[in-house]
Amino acid sequence: MNPAAKAMPRPAATTRAEATSSGHEWRLPLLTGLALAIVTAVPYAYAYAAQPHGQVFMGFFFLGDDANTYLAKMRQGWEGAWAWQNRYTTESSPSAYLFMFWILLGHLAAILHLPLIAVFHLARVGAAFALMG
Repeated sequence: MNPAAKAMPRPAATTRAEATSSGHEWRLPLLTGLALAIVTAVPYAYAYAAQPHGQVFMGFFFLGDDANTYLAKMRQGWEGAWAWQNRYTTESSPSAYLFMFWILLGHLAAILHLPLIAVFHLARVGAAFALMG
């Protein structure tokens, strides 16, 4: 055995839990994420507050036709369905276990008695925080 290798001290073993136990390294990313969540919510809140009489802000600034399909899927969950059914056709179609994320959000909205659009935006912010972990 090499005598030099024997004399070298071993580095102290650190686990991920030990490295993150203080939480100080998460403070800046969490505060930044919170600030961004608030800043990105301001235009939506303003649009709701400033909507003209007789008109309704749908909750989306772009791709409204696509985004409203998410609300439609959430609505099916809100109504109690666990399987998605294509309601964009007059033909009968079988139910399928697709789009479960949106259907689950609909169930969550029903349980919490929140509007679908509010749960959509809360999920948007929550997903952004989940990406930081």
